[in-house]
Amino acid sequence: MLENNNPKVSKMDLQWNLLDWRYINRRVFRIQKQIYRYSAENRSLDEIHRLQRNLTNLFESKLLAVRRVTQDNQGKNTAGIDNVKALIPSKRIKLAKSICINNEASKILRVMIPKPNSTELRPLGIPTIQDRATQALALMALEPQWEAKFEPNSYGFRPGRGCHDAIEAIHSSINKKPKFVLDADIRKCFDSINHEYLLNKLDTYPMMRKQINAWIKSGIIYQSETLFPEAGTPQGGVISPFLMNVALHGMENMLKEWVTQFPAYNPGKSILSKNARSSRLTLVRYADDFVLLHPEESVIKAAKELLSNWLAEIGLELHPLKTSIKHTYISVNNSPPGFKFLGFWIRNYPVGTPTQGIRKSGYKTYIRPHPDNIRDVMLKIKRVLKSHSDLPTIVRRLNPIIEGWSNYYRTVASKKTFTSMDKDLINKLIKWAHRKHPKRNAGWVFQRYLYKSSWQGRNKNRFGYFEKDIFKSVHSFAEKSIVRHSKVSGRASPYNGDWIYWVLRGRDISDRRVSLQRTVLNQKGRCNICKLYFTSFDLIEVDHIIPTKLGGKSTYINLQAVHKHCHDSKIDK
Repeated sequence: MLENNNPKVSKMDLQWNLLDWRYINRRVFRIQKQIYRYSAENRSLDEIHRLQRNLTNLFESKLLAVRRVTQDNQGKNTAGIDNVKALIPSKRIKLAKSICINNEASKILRVMIPKPNSTELRPLGIPTIQDRATQALALMALEPQWEAKFEPNSYGFRPGRGCHDAIEAIHSSINKKPKFVLDADIRKCFDSINHEYLLNKLDTYPMMRKQINAWIKSGIIYQSETLFPEAGTPQGGVISPFLMNVALHGMENMLKEWVTQFPAYNPGKSILSKNARSSRLTLVRYADDFVLLHPEESVIKAAKELLSNWLAEIGLELHPLKTSIKHTYISVNNSPPGFKFLGFWIRNYPVGTPTQGIRKSGYKTYIRPHPDNIRDVMLKIKRVLKSHSDLPTIVRRLNPIIEGWSNYYRTVASKKTFTSMDKDLINKLIKWAHRKHPKRNAGWVFQRYLYKSSWQGRNKNRFGYFEKDIFKSVHSFAEKSIVRHSKVSGRASPYNGDWIYWVLRGRDISDRRVSLQRTVLNQKGRCNICKLYFTSFDLIEVDHIIPTKLGGKSTYINLQAVHKHCHDSKIDK
């Protein structure tokens, strides 16, 4: 134990920072891996429930749950009715000692937030910090069991899976043959799930059932009123996305079984055509959004009716305005070819003349950023330029927006889109400079703000400024090289313990920053502070070994990839 020479740091604070997280992670994961294996082998529920009870009663699990809620969670600074946003280290240990699985739950604070690309508002339910930590503890026990069961084409809110996996699954389906698409959305999915159906499907041990029942039925405080929900799981809870995935589990298997055993309803035909029987019905789901792909429209229509009946048992329904039948290559019902999914525009484009008998002739599959999303990010840039007149502030505010957006879309055919957006961006920046200097001519503005900078072997005009002989500029979209995403294989899960697969796959580095990827690879997939492997649960940050304030440079020799909580501990010291 290190001696505490800092009077501002309490003994409890020091105790939290000096905990052996390497041992804690290993002990917890060992039990989770065993739960996953028992579930995959279809062992008896009694054996699985015994391991889950052991895990939730383990103090190491409680410490890890508290760390994920108070340090790793992106919403850690959002307060519930307890008005607690974040905890200092000493209070984290007290919280870990107080949480347990029982039948108690505090009330939830409801906040309405706007939906993206819509005028509608989404209800966000924010639990107390105590409930969030307890939900994280319950999730640690339940998730490994269900990860061994979940269907392969479910990608939303699951460890090691994300949006890009879903997009690659769609690409691999339609690049072989143009298909009809059921572009579906479930209406108010989180708010409408039948409680009794969910609890019966979860089929967990009695105390865990009582705890989850308490959470989903807990009172919701909204505008000085207390509401008691009859259905649904409140958005904003740690465990809510998992419960939604449990409720929707079985959809893919049900459709696969149906299409092989039962004929689709098709006027004039008593059975499915040979083409329909031989073609696979592909379902790709991300949370409550999903698409259904098949070359015959009759199959899609019949599947839509079947899905409506299946969802009705859960208390859900397809959104009538957001659910439609389209095609990846031809117009259907006055709708242009293609469809939007997770912000991407997906379709088959005609190329040359189709040749009979030759597979994939006459068309090519392209996935690009959707025009709505392009417009949204350019509007966001425009607002920043209107609200600031200081160039350093402009650079500081715009670069994260450009970096984040281009990172998300760099896995598809976005190069032409990026180049076009850069032209629009530079025009907006020049207009901003003219507004700032209304009496100056174009030549003066170009000389003041545009500099030639080497990029990919050629000179490119960059909009920026010099600060202590260091050139700082607004980044461009086209700087991002296109890197294809490797879809997660089948039922692969981080709980199977195959660390080599997850590290070599590049893992789930969602923001895809070059500095982050390179440092992770240099460190062979391990955190440079605690030396543990990065997992899909972790938030990873790039840290300066020697801080810039002390003269450290932003070179790869001075950069290290670390867990967010390890970074926080370093700062606390």
